[in-house]
Amino acid sequence: MKKTTFLSKTIALAVLGLMGVTAINAQEETSEAVAVTPMVVGPGVCCGWSASSAPVMLASETDENVFTYIGWIEADQDFKFITHTDWSGTHYINSNGEDPHIIGDGTLAIHESDADPDTKFQVSQSGNYNVTINVSELTINVAKAEYQDNPINYNILYLVGSNTPGGWSLNDATPLVQDSENPFLFTTTVPLTADGSFKIAVNCYGDFSQKMFFRDADDSGKLDEGDEAATADLQWKVDADGNYDVAVNLLEGTISIALHEEGGDIEDAISQVKASGNTSADAYYTLSGVKVNNLTKGIYIYKGKKIVKF
Repeated sequence: MKKTTFLSKTIALAVLGLMGVTAINAQEETSEAVAVTPMVVGPGVCCGWSASSAPVMLASETDENVFTYIGWIEADQDFKFITHTDWSGTHYINSNGEDPHIIGDGTLAIHESDADPDTKFQVSQSGNYNVTINVSELTINVAKAEYQDNPINYNILYLVGSNTPGGWSLNDATPLVQDSENPFLFTTTVPLTADGSFKIAVNCYGDFSQKMFFRDADDSGKLDEGDEAATADLQWKVDADGNYDVAVNLLEGTISIALHEEGGDIEDAISQVKASGNTSADAYYTLSGVKVNNLTKGIYIYKGKKIVKF
């Protein structure tokens, strides 16, 4: 597998203000050149025509008009860019009404009413693509991504719930930022309270009919996205108020929730365990790298990841 560098945490944090509340609000128009964050929608991407579940694009830290998406697009299936999950506002579509296929550079057109053409984009081969649009210059670039081992669907996720800073407001949900090297790993450090619970959303501009990730009924360290979980609405809780490191791995379907160690060098401890050469699949370590056999309540490193024993 080739190593690919994805959008950095710095870019996402600069745009979204990770702990300082919100991203650009896609439900509110302003007089700025860019008042909204585009989302990718259509049968070519994971959500189909479900606007509430549409992948949210990430804004450039150097140009407020430029947005990117790195993800899977199905061959010969439509996609376009919307700015509101209720289908109002501007739609960015294909300016080429004769050929929907795009690779390399192209141009956008604006669809604002039913009277306008609604020509979509397509790609000729299924795969992960780097998609960049400039909504001021109305340009688009689509290039095959280097990483093709597994489909990438989302570039950002959101924590929403009564024990998070934003409560049940999706617009104020806490972003989980995509790792710069692993496109399936999303992390944040967030204050959580013992009173309440949270689940994971894919779109902070949608509603609660969107795709959600829930707590697995049998293992709180795993994600469940099936109908049964949606019906049960299983969520995550913590035992005490505090700042927590939350990490979600969509490829492995796992989540870790660990108390954040102020001033502690957790990453060094994890690196130390990884470098120890211990190959035991069941080995647990303290944050200082000491192997333990009998687990009590606390934070441990297991297979190179932080876990919480409740």
